[in-house]
Amino acid sequence: MLQNNLNKLMSERNIKASDIYRDLGIARSTILSLAKGSTGGIQFETLERLCTYFDVLPTDFFEYSPYVLQTIFNTDIFSLNIPELTYSAQITKNVYQKNFKIQVTWQIPTLNSDFPKSTTTDQLLFVRCKLINDLSYTQIELDEIIKTFSPILKRKFFIDLTADIVSQLQRAVKKNSELIAYDPSTDQNRKIKLLKNKHCIIELFKGTPSHKLIDITLGTDELTL
Repeated sequence: MLQNNLNKLMSERNIKASDIYRDLGIARSTILSLAKGSTGGIQFETLERLCTYFDVLPTDFFEYSPYVLQTIFNTDIFSLNIPELTYSAQITKNVYQKNFKIQVTWQIPTLNSDFPKSTTTDQLLFVRCKLINDLSYTQIELDEIIKTFSPILKRKFFIDLTADIVSQLQRAVKKNSELIAYDPSTDQNRKIKLLKNKHCIIELFKGTPSHKLIDITLGTDELTL
């Protein structure tokens, strides 16, 4: 995995995207995409200008890990009749390759102890991702891999791990699609409509060292991890 440090550099130096645009003329959209880590690449000229601007080497501009993550996600979540699915996270490093199977369930948020505490009050959907038990891997093995990542790469890993889920949810907001979710208050499944500016909480690997919460503002690019 490879991720740039632009957001970290900007934060450390109290520099805004508008400052870089003013000083270097690099488009704001490019700067924001790089800072969010949502772009697939960077031109050499842009990299050189940013390294000069921040007085860093190209090696300081990036965080790298030899592990590569690829998700295998072939399900349309809106075609399902139950609030559950399984997908694979393939992690490779040289000759090492493992397919970690992840179970995803979603429900309507409740105030019971099973739901993670959050300061967000307008939660519409709760998504839980957990590792499925399998003889070919262990949770400890996955935890050890994640532990090798820098904070920036950990963020990228969790965002990439849930990217397929998030993209489908965000498209559904635009299409006014309905999703079948489990309602703990009635112990029944029911359809809900995803609304813009409402929140979806994704919980990963509860009860493990890799436990993480992602707060998504539906219909926007806002994401807190």
